[in-house]
Amino acid sequence: MSVAMNLSEQPYRAQHAVLLYGQHRPSYVSVHEVAEQHDGSLRIGAGTPATMSGLRELFDQLDPSRKVRPVFFEPNVLSQGPGWLVWWMKPQTRRVWFDGSGFDDESAEVPHPGLVFAVSALGWQVFAVGGKGRPRPGTKLYQVPYFNVWEGGRICTGSARIPEGAKAQEPKAWEDAFFLSRFSHPNIHEANKLVKYRGGPVKFWKAMLKGKFKSFPTETLVETNWTVSNLLESIGRAR
Repeated sequence: MSVAMNLSEQPYRAQHAVLLYGQHRPSYVSVHEVAEQHDGSLRIGAGTPATMSGLRELFDQLDPSRKVRPVFFEPNVLSQGPGWLVWWMKPQTRRVWFDGSGFDDESAEVPHPGLVFAVSALGWQVFAVGGKGRPRPGTKLYQVPYFNVWEGGRICTGSARIPEGAKAQEPKAWEDAFFLSRFSHPNIHEANKLVKYRGGPVKFWKAMLKGKFKSFPTETLVETNWTVSNLLESIGRAR
């Protein structure tokens, strides 16, 4: 097979050809070397059957972001890939800082619910989960009661120092950035939409900072229509 082409006008040289065979959809794939002829045309040589590993290598060369080095997933990592990281923080006590909206640079160690963090094309998100066990795909997600978080879990970065470089792949770096920032104002103002507590979110966090609760009161969490599976699906659609 010969293909007429003026090579001097082409920025690249053809090296291989991939041919797909089938009727309604490809059922066989072959790879062929391409040789330049004396008259400037190209000749596609005899082919060899394509392998899955060979096709993956080809796509990795065309799109380097596809190439992922096998890594060990820590038990808290729920999903990870090119451009996204989703993980779980088990219920624990951590220090928080509040400054603004009725607070004057106040800080204390308080109990927190289990949290699901996500960093992806959708941005930086956080949701709460009930229980103490590692979330499953069907686990319900709740609106977190924190200031500086929008409905739907999107985090307003504010004073947070966003992890960069290799640190951006470390869940702990993102958790530290979140909890070391100053919570300055509620991003959700409707009653019982941020937290279900008499008096609203300011009174809730005043009580938390004073040590009213020995463990996080999960009955104050606001339900969403999402599960972990819904979150992963939305991240997949946004890629």
